[in-house]
Amino acid sequence: MYSALKYEGKPLYKYAREGIEVPRKCRKINVFSLTLDEFDEANNEVQMTAHVSKGTYIRTIVDDLGENLGCGAHVIMLHRSAVGHYPAEKMVSLEQLESLLAKAKDEEILPSSYLDELLLPMDTALVDLPVVEISEEQGIAFSHGQAVVLGKELPDGAIKVLADGVFIGTGEKNPDGHLKSKRGLSNQQAE
Repeated sequence: MYSALKYEGKPLYKYAREGIEVPRKCRKINVFSLTLDEFDEANNEVQMTAHVSKGTYIRTIVDDLGENLGCGAHVIMLHRSAVGHYPAEKMVSLEQLESLLAKAKDEEILPSSYLDELLLPMDTALVDLPVVEISEEQGIAFSHGQAVVLGKELPDGAIKVLADGVFIGTGEKNPDGHLKSKRGLSNQQAE
């Protein structure tokens, strides 16, 4: 109930704060591991590490654990140590970002001088998608919304599209079996 999922256009947490419980669909998740790291008996506090699939609400797991143990439980602190394929060492805290912004301001330079190096390539979010490589010429047609005939079977669903090795967007198979654009990137450079 405390998630940002919506029911009739309103986030569930807003209903929960008003004490209203609304129907929710069950969602299949995977808990790959749940490890007890530390137990502070004096304060009845537990520190755990969970490796879970997307869509998992740790607060719900903790609430369920407390209910099953008959003592109740809630989350004091939640720390995300990894997201998908993004490693923890690439994560940056809000304090680190604020420090870089302050440093750029002190040095009277654009914040992008420090912040751009923290950015990962856009297509790193698409590592699980099948990849189709097309030529630069086909990439131009694809970018203009034209279907690209490849002469090979395309997978169903979203496809990561590279033109001459450069990520240009996502596509999908049209009813004729050709590659069509789903989401493309602008080829104009920012000035």
